[in-house]
Amino acid sequence: MAYRTQSDPLMGGSGRVRRLLDDARAFTKEKSTKSGAGAGGRPTLAQPSRPFTPREDVRGFYPTVSSLSRMKTPTGGLGITLTPLSAFEALQGTPPGSPCPKNMPCTPLAPCPPPHNPLGSPDEGGADNADPYWLQLQGLLPLLDASSSDDVLRDALDKLLHITQSIVVVEHAGETAVVEKVDKRLRPAIGRLEKLQNQAESSVIKIKAAEIILMAAPGGLFYPSQCYQLYKLSKEAANDVCFRGTGAARSLLAVISHPADVDMGARTLAAAALTHITEDKDICRSVAREDEGIAVLGQVLHRTIDNMVKSPANPEKNVNFLIQVTSCLRNLSEPAKHAKPFAEFGVVQSVMGILKHLGQYKDLVLNAARILAKLSLHHECRACIHASGDIEDVGDLKHILTALNTYHTLPAIVDRLCFTLGNLTHTAENNRVVVMQKLDALPVVVRLLETQMEADQQLADASTSPDTPTEAQENGLERRSSKQLSPMQAVEGALIRILRLIGNLSINREAGAALCAAPKVADALVSLVTHSSVADREELVMNAVACITNLSYYEIEDNSVIARHQEVMGALGLLVLHDHPDVVHESVKAFGNFSRTHGTRTWMIEKRIDEAMVILLDHSEVTVVTAVAGVLMNFSADPDHMQLFTQFGAMDKLLELFQDFNAQASHESLGTVDCILKIFCNLLDLEFFKDESRAAALHGRVQQLAANLSEALPAMPSLRGLADLTQSALQAIADQWPQLQSVDELEELLQPPGQA
Repeated sequence: MAYRTQSDPLMGGSGRVRRLLDDARAFTKEKSTKSGAGAGGRPTLAQPSRPFTPREDVRGFYPTVSSLSRMKTPTGGLGITLTPLSAFEALQGTPPGSPCPKNMPCTPLAPCPPPHNPLGSPDEGGADNADPYWLQLQGLLPLLDASSSDDVLRDALDKLLHITQSIVVVEHAGETAVVEKVDKRLRPAIGRLEKLQNQAESSVIKIKAAEIILMAAPGGLFYPSQCYQLYKLSKEAANDVCFRGTGAARSLLAVISHPADVDMGARTLAAAALTHITEDKDICRSVAREDEGIAVLGQVLHRTIDNMVKSPANPEKNVNFLIQVTSCLRNLSEPAKHAKPFAEFGVVQSVMGILKHLGQYKDLVLNAARILAKLSLHHECRACIHASGDIEDVGDLKHILTALNTYHTLPAIVDRLCFTLGNLTHTAENNRVVVMQKLDALPVVVRLLETQMEADQQLADASTSPDTPTEAQENGLERRSSKQLSPMQAVEGALIRILRLIGNLSINREAGAALCAAPKVADALVSLVTHSSVADREELVMNAVACITNLSYYEIEDNSVIARHQEVMGALGLLVLHDHPDVVHESVKAFGNFSRTHGTRTWMIEKRIDEAMVILLDHSEVTVVTAVAGVLMNFSADPDHMQLFTQFGAMDKLLELFQDFNAQASHESLGTVDCILKIFCNLLDLEFFKDESRAAALHGRVQQLAANLSEALPAMPSLRGLADLTQSALQAIADQWPQLQSVDELEELLQPPGQA
């Protein structure tokens, strides 16, 4: 029985191939040694690149007012209108000391009491002279002057913060009337602090003053002015270090999580400020861990979505607020250590609630997609989205597919949601079944691929400069780096995630059969591998080749990929000597699938692909060598192509690969040995080893393999299959050359322990 190989699912003309092969022997080993998978930070199939989210040089609202006016809302959706910042003070009241906007009435939020009576009279809720906290407070007020040095002001503010904490905690333990009394008695101090904010130049002083005011006014009276103050300061990245040494983040969280009757504009400003400062790694870690910010924001998100579902009228303010909240959650989701609280506190489900209930709001969906893309890298978060397996329960996969279908023209959303879905289907077979069979995702996947391929072609035809910003970037939708994605890069990223998703889905037999029978999928794959520059689009081509490998595995009559095998192999022939191991590996695996037919093997010899396979036996990556051995296995079962093993030193290389085998061989090495041993068995069946010296060399190698296996079997019972195969090879050798050694003596080497 002949052994054959096929690569399980998980190119140009002959002249160019010949020119490559002429020089290949000299540099194949050198190139493969230098370029391990992931070398130099290059993406691999095991460690793909992540969706790129640039930072913005200038911080501001997400999205900005101008961006909202230019964005189109999906049919049936509601538009979003964000209050311009220039009008915000007039609508909420102008902070003391700041000029009023033009054509707007000046309505100060909190007029300061007369300075000659800083704590008020006793009958107006003034200071209690017997209370030490109030006495300390009275002594600190004169120090709150802009003429004081920064050191004096910081020390006074720290003490005032401590006193305010003590007063608020004590008085909150009483009745509501007492709380109101505390507010009145603290108002003179608040007035002093507001005046100090307007006069001081130090950002630290302004931030500390705002922290005290927010703590001293729990009823929300001063929330708009102070949140606006913190928002303005947070817009400068240089102020992150000033926020780092304060409790301002905690104060902002308190405002954000305040009941909805507090001014929504103030809560939105607080969320925007918190988003800005959590771009700082230290603040991000503090908010997530010490202040339990992930849990707080998750509860706010859930509560707000629930309120919008129950009362859908006039949702604009809530949508603007949620955009800022999800922007902050996006920052908090980036560190890997934060994945656990996202799962534990139900925040993943709350984010999925956006896709489920608020899918008509593009900016919210984009933020949700960004969060999910980051969280889907972690098992505990993926478990929150996985389908249960019940035919009536498809988990949240349905909502992801719905969003992809709605926003199939937007690369930013397609990129991230396909990345999420790709992670969910990478190892979970049930998710593949749900997506392709229960949810019938084939039309959606084909539509995504077709739409992004058309966009890619249009950009290529227009010769778009790589430095041209997209509309989304102009509108501030990308904000993670000063470096921005070009339109071509954005579409390329989306195509990479779509191909990765197709590759994962095709591991399931039914899904793979459906995908390979879709002509538009084959058209896209052939176009990518034949027309894309590998040097410029390495990861895209690598994923396209991986998809070809998976889809060419299925030997069905209407396989559109196999139907175009010559076009595909012409392109793959130029990739087998590429310097990225994954590109080489997937290309060779595809040849392993195509070489199952006699006609394809003949074509490969005509184009000298067989010689390239022999050269790749010297590759430094074991996985590549194993894949090459799989291709040669198909040739070894064909009596018309025996000449391959007498040329280019192929047989010597195959025999040499046995020499390094030992009991500590890696799993990949065992796969190589298994493939090569099957090659020898095929060749023995075809009486290839007629020359006694060649037979003796083979016998020596196989005998040594048998000895090594006898040592390894007690510790690795899984080697029994390879041991049986070795025994078959020894039997074939003994049948053809009995003078070499009795097979009975050789079989003793492979007896299981205790049976000798």
